[in-house]
Amino acid sequence: MKRKIVIIGMDNTGKTTLVNDMKNILKIESIKSPGPNFTKEEMYEEIITDLSKKELVILERFAIIEEMIYGEILRNNPKFNFEDLMQIKEQYNPIFIYCRPKKENVFNFGDREQMEGVIEQSKKLLEGFDNLYNKMIQNEFDIFRYDYNVSTPEEMVLKYERSK
Repeated sequence: MKRKIVIIGMDNTGKTTLVNDMKNILKIESIKSPGPNFTKEEMYEEIITDLSKKELVILERFAIIEEMIYGEILRNNPKFNFEDLMQIKEQYNPIFIYCRPKKENVFNFGDREQMEGVIEQSKKLLEGFDNLYNKMIQNEFDIFRYDYNVSTPEEMVLKYERSK
């Protein structure tokens, strides 16, 4: 089983563009994480199914992380916690790429429609993702930071290739 690539980050950080570029470079499939309307059990089952695939896939967003951040800040009711994420690390050891451009890029939503509360809570959401990124580093996750202003998708593919 090949290690999976998981792309994470707040809305408006370049996740979808990076996923599309990397899947074209690697000639692989990408899978979007189930959204917040699913139960914790449904989300977890979908995550395990995706992480258990034999072939390499890129997971865009990640329900555990999305729920830890968005669930806490926007709904005050996260379905997952850091222990759930640690369990995934221990069992599947995916490679994470944290999309994190400069704040002025993240907060430049323009006319793009966002989930309710994202724009109003954008500073808290970004802080939540940054804190989680630092905690993941401290807990020895394989995680790389991607800023589309200074990095390329090809560099992320090379980092993946070196770490698998």
